Amino acid sequence: MRATAKYFWLVVALFLVQILLGATTAHYQVEGQSAYGLPLADYLPYSLTRSWHTQLAVLWIATAWLGTGLFIGPAISGHEPRFQRLGVNFLFICLIVIVVGAFAGQWLAVMQKLGLASNFWFGHQGWEYVDIGRFWQIFLFIGLILWLVLVGRALWPALARRDDTSSIVGLMFLSTVAIGLLYGAGLMWREHTHLSMVEYWRWWVVHLWVEGFFEVFATAVISFLLVKLGLVRARTATVNVLFATIVYMAGGLGCVIAAASAERLSARLGIGPVIVMGLSLTAFAWQAFGLVHGSPSMAAVALGAAMLVFDFGAVLYGINYLALRQAITPDRLMGRMTATMRFCTVACAPFGSLAGGALASAIGLRQTLWVIGVLGLALAIGAMTWSPVRRHRTLPATAAD
Repeated sequence: MRATAKYFWLVVALFLVQILLGATTAHYQVEGQSAYGLPLADYLPYSLTRSWHTQLAVLWIATAWLGTGLFIGPAISGHEPRFQRLGVNFLFICLIVIVVGAFAGQWLAVMQKLGLASNFWFGHQGWEYVDIGRFWQIFLFIGLILWLVLVGRALWPALARRDDTSSIVGLMFLSTVAIGLLYGAGLMWREHTHLSMVEYWRWWVVHLWVEGFFEVFATAVISFLLVKLGLVRARTATVNVLFATIVYMAGGLGCVIAAASAERLSARLGIGPVIVMGLSLTAFAWQAFGLVHGSPSMAAVALGAAMLVFDFGAVLYGINYLALRQAITPDRLMGRMTATMRFCTVACAPFGSLAGGALASAIGLRQTLWVIGVLGLALAIGAMTWSPVRRHRTLPATAAD
């Protein structure tokens, strides 16, 4: 267990470096290519500092939970297996190699010192949060499998016991398995895979892996600690962990169903109507969020069902919308179009947050969810009535320059 201390020192170091790179990236908005008169962009261009900044968010979060799992496994079971310390130290060295190697590869790629063939495998893939080279992704995936083995063998005696915390430990182990395996979603595309499919698998890593299974793992760990401290009853903690798991995983199931059926639905109904349908389903799900009530078990099932519908609609909309947007935009305008769309959506988000918070304070949370659902339905009706998108049955030919 003491061998895990270095993981948390590494988390602190990665976090501080991320802050520094974020400040550098923001400063480029002021001076352009310089930092207080120094030509910093000649050595650390904007695209590189931003890539490192966003990638470090994933790496330090992952390292923190890897260290937590390795520490808490023996603490729960009261048993530290043979050669556990060796495995912990070996995994730490692998993490250092991955971070240094991946970042060195990205620097070489951005500075155009790697060829196109080597860039995908060792350099910069260009996908936000998962932009390290494929070789380093595979290396990290193998490291996660090693972590799964180390945590699993440490938890095994606790899994074999039957006491008031066995359910929480079981959920913790299942989330550990999911964390180890689900990063493999980031290996599902190649250099020439279509943008919409890459975005789908990329968001598996960002949302389902980082924000889904890591959250379940965190909830299980914190619940276990609260039970051991005598602050929460074991039954209450177990119910809450199951509640969080149902909600998170139902949303993930909706994503999978949407991805599997998007092509068939667009071929049968038309890409435009499917875009409108996805938008409508998300609006209905917002209405359902406001209607959830009843016993904790029924509320968990109802909220999980609403999350399934919401994520099904959102992914169905996203895949078809991105495919249509890519098809109608000339290649030379692709970067400007994407940047403009990102700016419009991100720039509006703070105003929407302020409006939503003010509305919730004035009329209540449930009523605000209903209002959001009504506005979403109005948008969908407007798209069905006036938008030319609804008339697209098939993808148009790629726009010419």
